[in-house]
Amino acid sequence: MHQSLLQAFHSDTQKVGFALSFLKGIALAWFEPDLLDATPGADPAWADDYSEFVIKLTTNFGPHDPVGDAEHQLDNLLMKDSSCINNQNQPSVLLLIQAIFIWRILLQAV
Repeated sequence: MHQSLLQAFHSDTQKVGFALSFLKGIALAWFEPDLLDATPGADPAWADDYSEFVIKLTTNFGPHDPVGDAEHQLDNLLMKDSSCINNQNQPSVLLLIQAIFIWRILLQAV
């Protein structure tokens, strides 16, 4: 979720509600039982804590193996036939940027 959008909300409950409005399919279905529980005081911990909501969301729907995913992306990095480079001795800037981005993912996962 873009940080500037979240700053428009004054409470974590509002942030969670806003984020929930973007969920669809299986992700929404996973949260529905807690959302539809009408028992007083039965609100889940994530309903009033945006950080907890993000943890639940990424734990259940984030990458299961971020390091493996990044390694796979690096192993399969290639330049398209329609791409061109000016000098055979210089790496493609896009490939370099992509490799740096994937490397950062690897460093964060460690």
